[in-house]
Amino acid sequence: MQIIPSVIASANNLAAALTAQGKDQEAEQLLRRVVATRRKLFGEEHPAVANALDMLTHVLFKLQRFDEAEVTAREDFAVARKLSGDTSERALEAFR
Repeated sequence: MQIIPSVIASANNLAAALTAQGKDQEAEQLLRRVVATRRKLFGEEHPAVANALDMLTHVLFKLQRFDEAEVTAREDFAVARKLSGDTSERALEAFR
């Protein structure tokens, strides 16, 4: 099956809408698929992967699953540092 990037972007947007509606568990499931698919499409070190990890971190935090949120936040931070450098605004934002 061919993966179409625009479909993955739509899934990412749907996850954001679900989160805004308080449907965090549904958003989490969708975001995990988005992260996995973006990794498959783009590799580990891509802004789209970092973006999805950031969104997943926020959802996990809202669900009070802090240990899991820490793991995804660290992954996001590592990708952001590799892409932008240690002191970039994106890397620092991922660390918040």
